[in-house]
Amino acid sequence: MKKEVIFRILTLFLLANTAPAQAALLVHQFYDTVRLDQGAGSSPEQTAFSIPLFDPALGGLDGITIELKTAFTSETFMRVTSATTDVVFEYQARNVVDASFAGITNPPEDMVAEDNRPLQSVTKPLAADVTADFTDEGGAIASITVDPATLSDYLGMGSWDATLTMSDDSLYNARKPSGGIYLFTLTRDMITNVTLTVSYAYTPVVVPLPGAVWLFGSGLLLLPGRGPHRRA
Repeated sequence: MKKEVIFRILTLFLLANTAPAQAALLVHQFYDTVRLDQGAGSSPEQTAFSIPLFDPALGGLDGITIELKTAFTSETFMRVTSATTDVVFEYQARNVVDASFAGITNPPEDMVAEDNRPLQSVTKPLAADVTADFTDEGGAIASITVDPATLSDYLGMGSWDATLTMSDDSLYNARKPSGGIYLFTLTRDMITNVTLTVSYAYTPVVVPLPGAVWLFGSGLLLLPGRGPHRRA
């Protein structure tokens, strides 16, 4: 009976330690918050990240996915000082984040997360100063899968690079109800939150049991059994 119990325990132990490795995921995530230039100009801003290569000691690399996510909030103030009619102000928020990659032989293709918000329009009555305020918020997600033929480029102990370019490509307009446009001054404030996620899918290395464990198990099986007691 004792040998049978030991044998069952040893069998379960060996099965647990020799089962095929399950797929795993190693995730690197990067964040940044950027305030785009205020005023009427459209000056893109950039941020850069260094992404660790995949350590082959962890196992076999099966695939790589990259996700780019953007979320923004915006406030816009428009002003016309020489109006001769009512003024129709129009604003359409458009936030664009472009990701490019370098630092390895075959980098991933560029990717773009772009959010075009619905057009906002408001008509203001004629006055010495005609102004309008707009706010908006939104976000967008883009993702790609790295070409499996290039996975070997991502192995090692170094890193590769990602550069994110963020821009406010919004539409601003001030016009007359019957046609024609007004010159206007513009103050804008767009804050962009970007997230870059790089996921390595891999199969972990299976570590074989040391020889001493096998010898220990064999020794357990050779232990003498304990027979039943008989009363005299």
